[in-house]
Amino acid sequence: MTVPQQAHSTCTIPGDYAQRPPLVILSDRRESKDLRTDLTADVPEVRRSFDSGLRPALRMTDILRIRRSILRILNAHCGTVITVPYIDFTERGNIMGIYSDVLLTVDFDRTLTAPDSSIPERNLEAIRYFIDNGGVFTVNTGRSVPMYSSHLELVPVNAPLLLYNGSAAYDKERREFTFATPIDLDMVETLKKTMELFPDCAVELQGMEHHYLFTPNAGWAAYNEHNRCPYAFCELEEAPGPFLKFTLYGQFRDVTVADLYNGSDAEFAVFDTIHETLEEIFGDKCAVFRAAPRIIDIHAKGVSKAAS
Repeated sequence: MTVPQQAHSTCTIPGDYAQRPPLVILSDRRESKDLRTDLTADVPEVRRSFDSGLRPALRMTDILRIRRSILRILNAHCGTVITVPYIDFTERGNIMGIYSDVLLTVDFDRTLTAPDSSIPERNLEAIRYFIDNGGVFTVNTGRSVPMYSSHLELVPVNAPLLLYNGSAAYDKERREFTFATPIDLDMVETLKKTMELFPDCAVELQGMEHHYLFTPNAGWAAYNEHNRCPYAFCELEEAPGPFLKFTLYGQFRDVTVADLYNGSDAEFAVFDTIHETLEEIFGDKCAVFRAAPRIIDIHAKGVSKAAS
């Protein structure tokens, strides 16, 4: 998103920026917190509106004060907050909602979800309230289209999903990518080398329609079935592109994502070494990301949730 250097209440707004949210929130917390509780407790107008289900009638001074409170709360909850100058949309004849110039993107696992991978209803309720009051919301996650597919209709969004650690944006209505950044390496050679170096890991290719594995692994299959992720075993040379992301997993002792956050100090040390080795070999072209203590994601260099 192009951010202008200046924006004034006189509505001298470059290009089509008047239709774009001038506040961007990126959230990637380590643990799930109740954002609704903080927002409604700290901002009385929001609490009354949330409880009554009605949008409050607010003066511009009220909106500015609420914005400051919301920013402070979001700063406490979010990993990164980027702000640009305020634009007074009322001078364009529009009625401004509380969140009408806010884009909120939130990580999925252990941020939007609880540690057991369920999504608290209060979080979904807060998202619906945010969108109903003018906000733009989407999920910003390391998950792929297949891995996120079972949640497409569960989590309300009104902007393209940011997937594969920011490697692609996916329009769920059109069922297509709005952008994608593939890894600039030969896919077959890269995966083959990784599998040779780390034979004890499951080396997975995350495609557009399925996740692919190239050696038998009952634990990996059960994990994908549990998470309702379409998967397939295939020959390495038959794997389809684009080459957006591949992942190394530790031993599957359970079918949940949560289990891959657990392990012994020895297992974590092994993954520390794997991480360092992958960066040494592929670091010129790839970013190596520790998604969980026993999960390592690899995607194109320069790609990240924040950059997307």
